[in-house]
Amino acid sequence: MTYHRITLRTADIVQLEGLSDSRASEVHSTLKTILGKSRHQKVTIREYCNFRGLELNSTLIDLGLVKPQLHFA
Repeated sequence: MTYHRITLRTADIVQLEGLSDSRASEVHSTLKTILGKSRHQKVTIREYCNFRGLELNSTLIDLGLVKPQLHFA
C-alpha cells in the first residue's frame, strides 16, 4: 500500500463525515487539543482514525489516497 499524504485536513473531515467546513474545523481543533498538539503540529490520518474508531485502510480508500484491492474467489 503506497500513499503520499499522511496529514489530515479539514476538507478530509468534511468528505468523511459530511460536516460543514466550520464544524469540521472544530472537530480538527478538538482532536489537536485532545492529542496535546501545538498549533504547528499536524494531525495524522491514523490519529484521526484511532480517535473516531475507523479502519485506516477504508478511510484511505474513502479519501482516494489508495486504490481498493480487488479479491477474486
